[in-house]
Amino acid sequence: MRLPVASRMTNLMDRPITRARPPFTRDMGVFNGEPRRHTKALNTMTCMNIPDLVFLTGPLGALVLAPLSVTAIAVVKRPRWVLILGAALTAVVALSFTAYWFLWGQAFEYADANAPVPARLDVASNVAMTLCSIASLALVALAAAAVVANRRPRGRMEPTA
Repeated sequence: MRLPVASRMTNLMDRPITRARPPFTRDMGVFNGEPRRHTKALNTMTCMNIPDLVFLTGPLGALVLAPLSVTAIAVVKRPRWVLILGAALTAVVALSFTAYWFLWGQAFEYADANAPVPARLDVASNVAMTLCSIASLALVALAAAAVVANRRPRGRMEPTA
């Protein structure tokens, strides 16, 4: 039987406060009476890994990248297939964006209840994030290609004399 939150908080307050050793640490000797520890997490905090990059270009970057790309495609003269492909990629970005944040909310509910997040939910969230990232980058590439193709002259170049 789970206790209500208020009673769990009072039980936590009755315990003596101790300094817990942070995870991923290694003792590095003693300096001024305090143990020095080297934290491995410090080494990985400065570099961006692939999931961070996928999140940045997917669910977070889609808020900026998708409207700018759609605007660029809508403004330039383009063939019909570019417009159709842009609309399809925009729909994929919107659906995967919505799915990711819905799944994130579900995972947050599990974490808030101190329950483990199911593996299926984690995998589905990663798939939605990756799909959003790929579609967002494809939409940016399509918009860039449409703008560049619009600026290039078409047809035969006549010699200037």
